[in-house]
Amino acid sequence: MQHRKKKWLIVILLLLLLTTAIEAGRRVLLVSSLYRLNLRTRATLAPMPPPRAGEKIIIFAPHPDDETLGAGGLIQQAVAAGASVRVVLATNGEYPLVTLFKHAIQKTPQAFVKLGYKRQKETLKAMEAFGLSPESVTFLGYPNHHLQLMWLPVHWLPSSPVRSVILRATHSPYRNSMTPGAPFCGQSLLQDIETILVKERPDTLIIPHPNDIHVDHWTTYAFVQLALNELIANGQAFATKCRVYTYLIHRPYWPAPKGYHPFSTLTPPARILATHETEWFGLPLTVAQMIDKRKSIGLYRSQAGAIDPVMQSFARGNELFGIVPVKTWHLKKTCPPVAIIVDAVKDMPASTANPRADIALVTLQRINNRMRLRITTSKPPDPRVVFHFSIHVSGKSEADRVIAQYECAGSKAKGLVYHSGRVIKLNRSVSARIDGGQVILEAPWPITLESQAFFMTRAWTTRGKHLLDETRVSTFSLSKGIEALRRKG
Repeated sequence: MQHRKKKWLIVILLLLLLTTAIEAGRRVLLVSSLYRLNLRTRATLAPMPPPRAGEKIIIFAPHPDDETLGAGGLIQQAVAAGASVRVVLATNGEYPLVTLFKHAIQKTPQAFVKLGYKRQKETLKAMEAFGLSPESVTFLGYPNHHLQLMWLPVHWLPSSPVRSVILRATHSPYRNSMTPGAPFCGQSLLQDIETILVKERPDTLIIPHPNDIHVDHWTTYAFVQLALNELIANGQAFATKCRVYTYLIHRPYWPAPKGYHPFSTLTPPARILATHETEWFGLPLTVAQMIDKRKSIGLYRSQAGAIDPVMQSFARGNELFGIVPVKTWHLKKTCPPVAIIVDAVKDMPASTANPRADIALVTLQRINNRMRLRITTSKPPDPRVVFHFSIHVSGKSEADRVIAQYECAGSKAKGLVYHSGRVIKLNRSVSARIDGGQVILEAPWPITLESQAFFMTRAWTTRGKHLLDETRVSTFSLSKGIEALRRKG
């Protein structure tokens, strides 16, 4: 009897090992196919207009090193042309790659703050090599790996800031933050960005691409775009004329080929390119500019910039930038479904392996005082997958702001809405169902004031604690709101 039990245990163990091996093999094939697809991608890039004398340029970077990886060549060309350049760092990147294990052992907030200052110095050295003075660099000092939480309703106000896990703080501990002791909340970050924009009045903004999968990158895009939207709503002429270019750093198995390939050029990831949601540009670099950029990448020693193959991938014959258009929605009391998010499919290993969670399209429809959201996936949606959706409505002032966050799984749904300084639960007024191969979510219509001029949306899917898919941040201007502001102005 015991011998038979042992045999069954061995069989079960072998089956588990076989299943694990098959799953691992499948993931290797998925990774390999995505990398090969990016490697084969060819794109005709429009030439990016070179910087000109007197032009005011602001580069927003989520962490120290992103400004060099994404726009090191542009900075060199701008300085040489006589343009004005300011670099703004949203966080100090106190979450290292090379020294993570060492600092994880120390587990002291002071050690992480020390690392943040070290990474600041690395950026200052790199910018000095490009010809920028320390006065041209601004450190905002918000928490690394936490900006996405500040975008949501619950952490918008200073009264409910995010608590940084590694800093063990809810306010900036850095002495040289633009706002000393700034609370880790969305309102504070937005105010800092708006202050910089109004003071500098830039002609050109260089910011992360909304399809960047790093939590601090897409959020930096969202906050800068939100600040620009509100300045436009307030009639700031420079904001209306300001050109916005985006740069991409984090996408699965991109850039391809990986590593230092000076004779290769950067092209957009294949799946993102196929959506036609971004107009892509290439900025050619001279050999000297490319070499100087590579040297500056090597200055980020805390990130092993001199040897890290991903960082070295950005030292190439060009830099890649994209314009992500702000679309206009002609708002009516009742209107047909509008495609607010067109997402790349099979663009991430997790979403490729889980096609029933792979978002392809999101439409939004207004029916009187209700909204109907439809999410289409590569294959009919899995009722066990949690679908998330956020919307950020803005206008001329804080009174116009509505931040809503919804989630649903099968027929279960709930929501949170921030408005007028309060966060309200919407559990009873939110419903969801799966119908016709789509997730359908209905909730109160969030745009209720004439002065609300813009809204920004994003969707993502999870199962347990695992992120399966995420879309870019999409931005719309509301024709009704813009017209109302013009009449008042």
